[in-house]
Amino acid sequence: MASREIADLMAGAMPQDLPVIAFPPEVLLGQVVTRLIGAHPQPLPRLVPKVETALTPAALELAVQGVGVAWIPATLAQRHLQNAWLFDLSGHLPDGPLDVTAMRLARGSSPGRDRVLGGADQPVRRP
Repeated sequence: MASREIADLMAGAMPQDLPVIAFPPEVLLGQVVTRLIGAHPQPLPRLVPKVETALTPAALELAVQGVGVAWIPATLAQRHLQNAWLFDLSGHLPDGPLDVTAMRLARGSSPGRDRVLGGADQPVRRP
């Protein structure tokens, strides 16, 4: 992404068009980003997809190469942020939490599964 556009965003000015790395709507991050953008109360620039990928690491690398803005998990981008290869735009563009939980079918059992999970498959009640 052009440094002028980043400077504009960081200064609080929205560019008219914003090049983005898009996720297909059928993948998790595609759905998450669509919800974040749709729920954002402030006006946004026109998002212009430059490339589409279902692979989050690919979106990260495309952002590092300057192709556009990518919505990616902060933990995945941490090293790139620390090295100033990327800028955190979460204060300027929609962002939100992402809870990831491991799940499995509630019924059925097998000796192999029981050995691997070792009792970790007990139901968890969330508050």
